[in-house]
Amino acid sequence: MDDTNAKDPISEAVEKVRKEAYAAGYQAAIAAMNSALSDITNAVPEISTGGSIVSFTSGGKTPPGAPTVGTIPHYVWTAVQKKPGMTNSELIGVVQQHAPKASDGVIRVAINRMRAKKFIVSRHDKWFPA
Repeated sequence: MDDTNAKDPISEAVEKVRKEAYAAGYQAAIAAMNSALSDITNAVPEISTGGSIVSFTSGGKTPPGAPTVGTIPHYVWTAVQKKPGMTNSELIGVVQQHAPKASDGVIRVAINRMRAKKFIVSRHDKWFPA
């Protein structure tokens, strides 16, 4: 009796199972990546304002030219959207809670750029969404 012939059906079955398991794992990985990507595109960071948490979910599509998520202008814009009427110092404090390495000057530049792009407006020295 030839051992190679006896092992061929078993080897083939093992190889088939291995390929099916690999394919199932690959499909599960793709599904997990798609889920994570949809979570990332829908997720927006949260910033703490004093004792309460302000969620920065936009609730829809972002307008053209909107700042990139995770940048200082984005934190400025979303903070003003979620808590209108903040003064410069309050707004700077909120942004620094989420981006502590950002200096006052960098945040002030971001505020001015967001104002220039008409995403936020100043009324009576307080910031509001445009």
